Amino acid sequence: MNDTLQHLYESTLDHPEQYQDFYQQLLASQVYCLGERDAEQHLHFQLMETEQGEQAIPFFLSLAMLQQDVGADAEFVMISAEKLFAITKGASLVMNPTSEHPKEFLADEIDAILEFAKQQSL
Repeated sequence: MNDTLQHLYESTLDHPEQYQDFYQQLLASQVYCLGERDAEQHLHFQLMETEQGEQAIPFFLSLAMLQQDVGADAEFVMISAEKLFAITKGASLVMNPTSEHPKEFLADEIDAILEFAKQQSL
């Protein structure tokens, strides 16, 4: 499914009207984050620095992309994108940070995506 999601994202670059579909599918998908769970099952994410010098949490649409970019032995957690957005409220996230077309999600954008999803489920 995430290959389809990646293609949908790339399509939004030329067709911004497809962002709504992309966000809906993203929230329903599992993503891969650099990090680990501690003994109490708390998540600890690795941070990266954006081009603007800000701290962000990187995540990947596929395990293959994560391993290609970071290495096969990278520690990661798989989590639903909706849960990732909800538990990292206020943080910036970067999807596929080393790809040709990374996507940065700022806190306000994440709030809007989650609010839209909530309204769709009512």
